[in-house]
Amino acid sequence: LECIFLNGYQREGRSNERIDPNAIVKAIQTCKDNLKCFALTECVLTDEILAALASCKNLRGLTLYMTMYMTERWSGNGVTPATDAGLASVISSCPELRWLYVEEDRSGLFDDECWTALFNRSCPNLELLWVDSWKNTDCRRFVTRGSHPLIRSTLEARASSLKLCMITPDKHLKSRYVIGGSTETDRLSGV
Repeated sequence: LECIFLNGYQREGRSNERIDPNAIVKAIQTCKDNLKCFALTECVLTDEILAALASCKNLRGLTLYMTMYMTERWSGNGVTPATDAGLASVISSCPELRWLYVEEDRSGLFDDECWTALFNRSCPNLELLWVDSWKNTDCRRFVTRGSHPLIRSTLEARASSLKLCMITPDKHLKSRYVIGGSTETDRLSGV
């Protein structure tokens, strides 16, 4: 098995039935030597899932879309909430990663540790980077998570290898940071 695509969507979001994160870990571990792409949509994401993904040395693509916080149902079952450090370990441990898509809104999953892993030239063949990880402050909305100088340095250093880079896109799907752009294209601080 080379690809795993899981969508845990529940109609109207009312059901407590979710895909067991421990079952996801087991599936990843079963095919870790061959796993090339993994996508998780509307499922509970845990550090154990991220650790299992970090063991997949041939992983080329990762999509994490609207993953969910760990609920009471899973606590105490040997699972811990997903963290920035957990995702950074995937980035650091998967040298073949070509595309990384993370859309998390307010979870803080993609923050300084992930940006640092990218800055340190982990996954040198990365061609697609789409990160939608933001927060609101008292006076600004859609502020990109992470140290903005670190984000700028990381993206500029990867200018020659990234074919698609989208950072906290706005409603018109325009990146809040354009590599090599002018100061007007740097909107990491939100609106």
